[in-house]
Amino acid sequence: MDRWRRIAAAVVGRLAQLWRMPQVRAGGAGVVIVLLVIGSILFVRNPAGPFGRVEPLPPNAGTLTRIPVLGSGHRFLFFPVSGRVTAGVKYGYVLLTHCGLDYPTGPDFDGSFWDLADSVQPNQNTPPGFAQPEDHGYMILVSANTAEFHSSAGGVARYTRRTKALIAGLCM
Repeated sequence: MDRWRRIAAAVVGRLAQLWRMPQVRAGGAGVVIVLLVIGSILFVRNPAGPFGRVEPLPPNAGTLTRIPVLGSGHRFLFFPVSGRVTAGVKYGYVLLTHCGLDYPTGPDFDGSFWDLADSVQPNQNTPPGFAQPEDHGYMILVSANTAEFHSSAGGVARYTRRTKALIAGLCM
C-alpha cells in the first residue's frame, strides 16, 4: 500500500510542476473550453435531450376513430388515426389521464395504439407525476415498438405498441 502512495505522490508532484508552466495552463484551459463547447452542442441539439425542440404531431392519417359495437355496455371498436413519426424526436402530445394512463386505448401515436408497459398502473387513477384530467407533455418513439410520454408534471410513462384490435368502453 505504501508503494502506491509513493507513486501517487510522485504523479501529483509532477502534475503540479507541469501546471505551473504557463503554456500548459493555457493548453489545459483551451482543451476544457473545446470539450465544453462540443458537449453543450451535442446536449442541446439532441432532440430527445432536455433542451431539444418539441415538434407538432404530423397530420392524422384518417378521420374515423371509433364505431359502436352491438350489444350492451356502450362499447366501441377503436381505430388509430395518427400519422407516422420519426424515432428520437419529441412530439407535443396531450395524454388523457382521468381514467389512468392508457384507458380506453392508450396513446394514439405513430399510427398505433400503445399499451402501458407498467402492468401495475393501467386503468387506474392518475399516478403522481401526471396532471389531471389531461397532461400536456411530449411523446418520443424510442424504438419500433417502444414509446415514452414525458409529463408536464415530471412523470414518464413507457408504452409498447399494440398489435391487435381494440374494443373498449369510454371513460366516464
